[in-house]
Amino acid sequence: MPVAIPLTTHDLNSGGFAAARARTTARMTATVMDLTREIPNIRAYALRTWHEATQRLAEDPEATTAIRAERDRF
Repeated sequence: MPVAIPLTTHDLNSGGFAAARARTTARMTATVMDLTREIPNIRAYALRTWHEATQRLAEDPEATTAIRAERDRF
């Protein structure tokens, strides 16, 4: 059985591994920034749809579709 040469941190931190980690970090940072910009819009949409479902439920409290819609929106 051949002797396996162990990799050191110096081997892994040079070359392609460091560049790949930098690309991954940049991609994750960009994704987080995009989501951070969209959160107010998502919250506004969710609140609006929940209010609409609540109003429909107030108009007809016995409607099973209105009850289901209000629960889903909440």
